Amino acid sequence: MATRQKISRSKRAPKSKKIDAKGIIRQNLHSLSIGLIIVGLILIGSSLLTYKSLKRQPKILRKEISTAARITPTPTPVTKEVIYTVKENDSIATIGKAVCNDDRAYLYIADQNNLYPPYTLQPGDKLSITCQ
Repeated sequence: MATRQKISRSKRAPKSKKIDAKGIIRQNLHSLSIGLIIVGLILIGSSLLTYKSLKRQPKILRKEISTAARITPTPTPVTKEVIYTVKENDSIATIGKAVCNDDRAYLYIADQNNLYPPYTLQPGDKLSITCQ
């Protein structure tokens, strides 16, 4: 009878492993935490490289850069106001190029004078033009 028990045990199918939800979650959290650690190390390394490159600059140059940024005033745009009288065969584009010396000035001219496409102009019309 002892032989029968051995045979019957060997013929049995191996026990299937139960799927443990907690184990799967632990594995996923472990791999996620490793990924986050790697990303953190990369970010720290890149910031250290940036800090080292800034530190290599001479102190005088760093002071000049910081004071120049604080002292330099922002340039005020130079504006030019013109009242233009439309001549024959004038278009907003040609007027913009001639008066403002800018290819896109026709957009500002149309906006200032409430003109909409098609931009029809009659000789003698007066346009208020402000160029920057």
